[in-house]
Amino acid sequence: MSKVIGIDLGTTNSCVAVMEGGEAVVIPNAEGNRTTPSVVAFSKTGERMVGQVAKRQAITNPERTISSIKREMGTDHRVTIDGKSYTPQEISAMILQKLKADAEAYLGTTVTEAVITVPAYFTDSQRQATKDAGKIAGLDVKRIINEPTAAALAYGVDKEQAQKIMVYDLGGGTFDVSILEIDDGVIEVLATAGNNRLGGDDFDQCIMKYLVSEFKKSDGIDLSGDKVAMQRLKEAAEKAKIELSGVTTSNINLPYITADATGPKHLDVTLTRAKFNELTGHLVEATMGPVRQAMSDAGLKPSDLAKVLMVGGSSRIPAVVEAVKSFTGSEPFKGINPDECVAMGAALQAGVLTGDVKGLLLLDVTPLSLGIETMGGVCTRLIERNTTIPVKKSQIFSTAADNQTSVEVNVLQGEREMAAANKSLGRFHLDGIAPARRGVPQIEVTFDIDANGIVNVSAKDLGTGNAQHITITSSSNMSKEDIEKAVKEAEQYAAEDAKIKEKVEVRNQADQMVYQAEKTLNEVGDKVPESEKEPIKAGVEKLKETLKGEDTDAIKAATEELTQLFYKMSEKLYQQQMKLKEHKLPVLVLFEGWGASGKGTTIGRVIKYIDPRFFKVATMSKPTEDELRRPFLYRYFNQIPEAGKFTFLDSGWMEQTCKDCLNGLEEEDYAKRIDSIKHFERQLTDNGYLVLKFFMQIDKKEQTRRIEKLNKEQDTKWRVDAFDKWQNEHYKHCQKVFDRYLTDTNTSIAPWYIIDAKDRNFVELQVLEIMVNNIEVALQNSTHSAPLLPNIFPLEKMPKLSEIELTDKVIEDEEYKKELKHLQKKLGELHNRLYRKRVPVIITYEGWDAAGKGGNIKRITEALDPRGFEVHPIASPEPHEKARHYLWRFWTRLPKDGHIAIFDRTWYGRVMVERLEGFCSENDWKRAYNEINEFEKELSDWGAVIIKFWVQIDKDTQLARFTDRQNNPEKQWKITDEDWRNREKWDAYEGAVDEMLAKTSTAYAPWHILESVDKKYARIKALKIVIKELEKALERT
Repeated sequence: MSKVIGIDLGTTNSCVAVMEGGEAVVIPNAEGNRTTPSVVAFSKTGERMVGQVAKRQAITNPERTISSIKREMGTDHRVTIDGKSYTPQEISAMILQKLKADAEAYLGTTVTEAVITVPAYFTDSQRQATKDAGKIAGLDVKRIINEPTAAALAYGVDKEQAQKIMVYDLGGGTFDVSILEIDDGVIEVLATAGNNRLGGDDFDQCIMKYLVSEFKKSDGIDLSGDKVAMQRLKEAAEKAKIELSGVTTSNINLPYITADATGPKHLDVTLTRAKFNELTGHLVEATMGPVRQAMSDAGLKPSDLAKVLMVGGSSRIPAVVEAVKSFTGSEPFKGINPDECVAMGAALQAGVLTGDVKGLLLLDVTPLSLGIETMGGVCTRLIERNTTIPVKKSQIFSTAADNQTSVEVNVLQGEREMAAANKSLGRFHLDGIAPARRGVPQIEVTFDIDANGIVNVSAKDLGTGNAQHITITSSSNMSKEDIEKAVKEAEQYAAEDAKIKEKVEVRNQADQMVYQAEKTLNEVGDKVPESEKEPIKAGVEKLKETLKGEDTDAIKAATEELTQLFYKMSEKLYQQQMKLKEHKLPVLVLFEGWGASGKGTTIGRVIKYIDPRFFKVATMSKPTEDELRRPFLYRYFNQIPEAGKFTFLDSGWMEQTCKDCLNGLEEEDYAKRIDSIKHFERQLTDNGYLVLKFFMQIDKKEQTRRIEKLNKEQDTKWRVDAFDKWQNEHYKHCQKVFDRYLTDTNTSIAPWYIIDAKDRNFVELQVLEIMVNNIEVALQNSTHSAPLLPNIFPLEKMPKLSEIELTDKVIEDEEYKKELKHLQKKLGELHNRLYRKRVPVIITYEGWDAAGKGGNIKRITEALDPRGFEVHPIASPEPHEKARHYLWRFWTRLPKDGHIAIFDRTWYGRVMVERLEGFCSENDWKRAYNEINEFEKELSDWGAVIIKFWVQIDKDTQLARFTDRQNNPEKQWKITDEDWRNREKWDAYEGAVDEMLAKTSTAYAPWHILESVDKKYARIKALKIVIKELEKALERT
């Protein structure tokens, strides 16, 4: 499982941490520092810089350097560089990408998930903007948490004694204060307050204004209009602020700050701490208002606080420390690093989400009240500030006028009584209300705040069932007039610019099209019929003639005409995408071939004709350590596309198998591998997948030429790996292995297409033509059913459910307790040996509702090391699971070798629930018996111990247990309407189960019946069976 990192995305500096060995560890950046400046810059040549390197050049490049972008999150602020406009989210994403890259370099693996902190007083739009920045940076943001809360996590993770603390967080651009209670692993936020526009930058500004004023007095020059000078003053002010935290005076000496007719001018000012305190006293006092408010909201006195944590670089300012000390009456706690503790807290929360950190619970709050505008412009609050999140609250409202058929819901955030005085997060309409007198319709408004503090609001007419909802995704600090003005200006600018820009772009595109067409016609030679080339030649000549003139529209038309002729094939592929989506046809395209044959280049050329929302490209390089500990096909099953989409694989199961053959794969293992691959490809095609396999062929001479060319250039040298060179040196030997594999896996349902890859442009035409033709055929055949194959696996005879004797399967309490203790101890010892021997174990549970599966699983897991097993409760498939092969969600949950996976409900849902409820076709469930046997054989050949349990009870026992659950308030959550509905179909399910047991109880994965009228008996029997099967497996290794 990949690591989830914790990120403190700061105004001035950012920091990233991760859980290692049960502790939060700060990750140093590429420069060796533990924090990274939140600065982005663009060089004159357009090169992007992030972090220390960006900050270093800010003085000489102030107009192209962006800092403190966090202050603009959630607004419509834009930064324009070289004519391109960037949102605050995009700039923040650049910083996040830098932190992500540093984390990946440190961990040696790809990082895709993160917990990111935000100021506690960030509004909903600012939180959503932060999440969007993470997404742009390639991070799935698992949780947004408040910075003071993260600091408290870092402080309180090992605190057992109950205590109340204050976190005073004064960062570069924002200020927050939170009051929290820590008690035995539970960290609960009691209240929070703050100011999103107050931070260390404001202290720097005070010093800068003072320096500008002093210089004007002494030299008569106003530096405020000089951007380079102001950037130097900014850096000097920040440096002086930091120095004054440790000494009482700081000398600010900036030679050659500017010049006039008399020559260069120098700035030399000594700033005392006393003067600094005088300049910034109003800022320190501005932080104390929120402190008093948070204490009041929490209902606490300063004497109730056990500790005050100072967080953020600016919390080191002596006047700040003194103000906090004066208010609380105690010395602030200095046992945590104010620059790093927030990132460490985020890493701890990431650990909680991944299960690496146990016994820690975070209860955060919403910083501002939320409500809607009601009649008379009043703000009616549904959720009060400092309410613990996640939270969901509803309230019934009605119409304000007779026969009103529509209402507008204005979502508000703030503490004022009137709507106009609060911040509007968004508006939406609920239409279709049945006409009635005012006050009669019942409209339920629901606010739902998730754990990230992001707001979802819905309104539902309880009479008609009509509903509307809004997710607050963005907001603006500009007024409506300001926005309209900005839009008009942008439109005016765009109209003027478009005329000039269009002429240049149209001519460039035309020139490029002429060049591309002529080049391709020359290269393909006689490989393409003359009848197909003639229209393109005519189109080229027409466009050349048109380019001699200045008519932009005529050039555009001629270019379009040639494009249509030249890319007729690609157009067809693009059009097919909609059909793919409509018919839910998934396409898996595998590119194999010689090193340097152009697999990556060809994929790049093909995908430009496909909507990027409909494809994924995966480079299947060397398997990771984790992948090597799972079945061979695991990493490939992981990559199969959703229905209606493409997956392109740059190398795959052929390359890995051939490499293994070249490294001495045994003949028996090769034969098993080939069978597995053919089963895999057939299962995909039987389940509606189109599998296209291309082998890129070049001869040894061409390969040698390409490798030499790639090695000459520093920028392309990396593309040649050791295996490419080895292939080239042992070309004939590799050719024999490749030929054998291609012959062994060339089937009618997934044939190989050998592509002559010497001519790169011709490769593109070949691949496009094959893809288009195959997709056309697949779409026509999409409704055809796959043939049912006879079973070839040895089966064990199973009794019918009605034949199983249940009455005498009981055990006394004393014997149960004694057996349980003995067996669990033995199982724990076996688990340890299994791990050391690297034996994977898969235990599956199917059975009647209320048969006791959960209790049975519990008695097994109690004996196991929690680091070595995972329980998978399988519910109805999620949309992304439904969109793939039905076994995909089980392949992706398989354990590593040495680990145990326990499935509560399994792949057998295909031949039970999906069969009886009509969720799949008759052909699908009948075919599944063989597919499941193949799947389990694959796991058995890998070395897995497969233990399958059917938990059996009779109909009367089930009814008694259902009734008990229904009548017991503590157990009512266990019984659902679906359970009662399934019970009504008992006979149908019994018949399906009898067939399932008869057709899938194989010698390598037999079924075991657990008679569970007495749950204790079933638990002991399960433990004995598991122990017996594990002992047998250990004897074999």
